[in-house]
Amino acid sequence: MSSAILELPPLATASVGGGTVCYREASGPAGAPVVVLLHGFLATSGLNWMHAFAPLSRHFRVIAPDLCGHGGDAFERRRFTLEQCADDVAALIVGLRLRRVIIVGYSMGGMVAQHLARLHDGLIGGLVLSGVDWGSRQYGKASTLLYPAFMTATLQLVHLHACLLRAPLALMRRLGSRKRRGRERGPISTAAGEFGGHNPRAIGGAAREITLFRSIDWLHEIKVPTTVLVTLRDSLFPPAEQRRMAQEIAAARVHEYDGGHVSARLPEYASALVLACLDVSSRMAEGKAR
Repeated sequence: MSSAILELPPLATASVGGGTVCYREASGPAGAPVVVLLHGFLATSGLNWMHAFAPLSRHFRVIAPDLCGHGGDAFERRRFTLEQCADDVAALIVGLRLRRVIIVGYSMGGMVAQHLARLHDGLIGGLVLSGVDWGSRQYGKASTLLYPAFMTATLQLVHLHACLLRAPLALMRRLGSRKRRGRERGPISTAAGEFGGHNPRAIGGAAREITLFRSIDWLHEIKVPTTVLVTLRDSLFPPAEQRRMAQEIAAARVHEYDGGHVSARLPEYASALVLACLDVSSRMAEGKAR
């Protein structure tokens, strides 16, 4: 992994629905459209989007919250649901006095984004979905069989991070605070600090919600300009199902990225994401001018 220095936007906080949402903000050009980035399962705003802040902020004001149970949020006693995450993001948008934002959702964040476009369409001007589909892998009541597999994978990932970094969670948090102490951060210390704040109970709830997600019955209700950035080598969300999702959304276009499910954390993916966001922004402007 490259040792290049990463300059993440600092964390800010906002009171939302009885808890505190942590988010990162990168200022864009004056009057620029606002992009809200929603991260995937087990990631955070910093970990998922570490390579996207800089290129996106050349064109947009960028807001990236930590979703419930991930990173720095403070909803420890609340049950995780994708709909509640959508409500949290909507409350953050209102609290920051934003309107007609572009929502970018990756993986689990794409599920939240779909709920957000359905439940809070008045706040949303456009949508970018990537590394996600409509819930093609359905398990119904059998989802309880998959739930242990998700949790096993979670625990294995925790163990992998600990082994690679040779540090307990306390050290992960200390590494994550280097920027606040004026020290530079590379990708490994960035990942360590971001991963250390996860809430195990909420992570388990998120895993279950992912297995139950299904949007195919209401995707047609999404009317805003949408770009589906298909991850062509994605083994979790098959490209064919990502395309089917796009077909169900009337105002959707398809872009492609030749990568797998962890693409969002790669520098090369950021360029494709910028183009997807610019496509949506352009169509929003065309609609406003009519």
